[in-house]
Amino acid sequence: MNDVMRILTNRASLRSFSDEPVTDEELEQVLAASIHGASGGNLQPFSIITVRNRDTSSWLGEKCEQEFIGKAPVNLIYCIDLKRIADWCRLEAAPFSADRSFPHFWISFQDTVIAAQNGCVAADSLGLGTVYIGTIIEFWDQCREKFSLPQGVIPVVLVCLGHPAVAGHPSPSPKLPMSLVVHSEKYREPTEEELLKGMRSKYRFEGQKNPDKEALRTVENACLVSGGPELAERFRRNVEVTGMINIPQFIFGLHYSAAERHLSNEDYIEAIKRAGLDFFSCH
Repeated sequence: MNDVMRILTNRASLRSFSDEPVTDEELEQVLAASIHGASGGNLQPFSIITVRNRDTSSWLGEKCEQEFIGKAPVNLIYCIDLKRIADWCRLEAAPFSADRSFPHFWISFQDTVIAAQNGCVAADSLGLGTVYIGTIIEFWDQCREKFSLPQGVIPVVLVCLGHPAVAGHPSPSPKLPMSLVVHSEKYREPTEEELLKGMRSKYRFEGQKNPDKEALRTVENACLVSGGPELAERFRRNVEVTGMINIPQFIFGLHYSAAERHLSNEDYIEAIKRAGLDFFSCH
């Protein structure tokens, strides 16, 4: 493999940073790569907030409930930014409604994530490490206030950046086989056997053995809410046979609860509206 392929296929999240600072030159190269990412219509509807202040980084860590964020030498907040384009249109007497257009939201979101990924690849090429933090969406309003984000600007993802605490990078996590992800010409549904084999090749831990009563009640409730009594009964029988909470039961019953995750949809939409973006209305 060439160097780019080696970086891409060996990429892994770094959550343990050394005290070695990220130099201005290194940061500039990461940001330059981000700015040169692909962009729909080359509109570049994103901005990047660089955070080096330790108190501010610690605040981000507290809010995201991940302490290592406060120890990263640099944190980068990648934001959708339609204010810059709106202001440009206003100054040039041009029409503008991208802040109320779902297609513009869709492309803006893609462009912002592409910028972040470009930056992460650049960081890896420099011997740095990164990790994506998606939970910044859990405190949009506070984040907008903390970083003086105006109407039309909203965070999408936080990227922590720094040198590894130990020599080398973490090992990459197992990924799904190409046979489950890549489809030739048309979508092909795998057989149940292929699906289970492929998923189990990725998730190599078995699950939660001998779960306590609280964990069982939590997963059973998630099954009941998302799939009704029949799914809850199937879960109970499955645990009786295996003596464990299996991997998807753990993921969607305990970690990303199928009983709760969707309940905050309206809260997110209202937070987006408070940021001056109304992508989901029909007016």
